[in-house]
Amino acid sequence: MGSLGRNCFYVYVSFLHLPYHYFPSLSPFCLFSIYIICLYMYLLQIKHAFVEPWG
Repeated sequence: MGSLGRNCFYVYVSFLHLPYHYFPSLSPFCLFSIYIICLYMYLLQIKHAFVEPWG
């Protein structure tokens, strides 16, 4: 992974910590939904990072 991949990873990890700090009363299902959304966005960014250089 290049610097782009590392930056995406740090953003992804920080997103995972946000719900626990700001929304501690959310249900596990809400936290799981947020986790899935973040995971999807992270994988999408990785896909773009690997696909775009080849065109």
